[in-house]
Amino acid sequence: MRLAVDRPGIRPTMSDMSSAYRIHSRDESLETLLDHSRKDGWVASDESADTQPVGISCCSRLEDLERYVLMYSLNIRPGDVLVELSGDYSDDDDRDQYAARFLPESYDVICEASEWFSFCQSARAAVREDYSAQVYVGR
Repeated sequence: MRLAVDRPGIRPTMSDMSSAYRIHSRDESLETLLDHSRKDGWVASDESADTQPVGISCCSRLEDLERYVLMYSLNIRPGDVLVELSGDYSDDDDRDQYAARFLPESYDVICEASEWFSFCQSARAAVREDYSAQVYVGR
C-alpha cells in the first residue's frame, strides 16, 4: 500500500505496510536500515543518544524528499542511493520538516540518488519554462 501525506509534519497511521523514501549514504551498508535500534541522524542539543527518536529518518513521499533535500541542502554524493522502505511508521516524531521516523521491514534500491534529483530539477525547470512561455504568450 502506498501512502500519501498531504501536509508536512503529519505522521500517517495505518496497520498495513506503508512505504517511505530516503537517500542512503554510499558509506553505510543498506542492511543497517533494518536495524530498528540503530541511531539515525544528528542528535539534538537537548537529546542524548539514548533519547533519540526511534526509527529511520525518511520522507513519506518523493515530493517531500525533494523538498527535504532542498531545504537542508543535503549533499548527494556519487554512490548514494534512493531507497524505498516498506514497514510501519514509528510512534516517535522526526524534528526535521518533511521527515518522519520509520521502522523498515524491507527496502528496495530505486536508483542512484543524484540521477533522481537531477531528474526532479530538470522537470521543475521545464514546468517553470512552460509556465513562463504561457504567461508571456497570454498577454
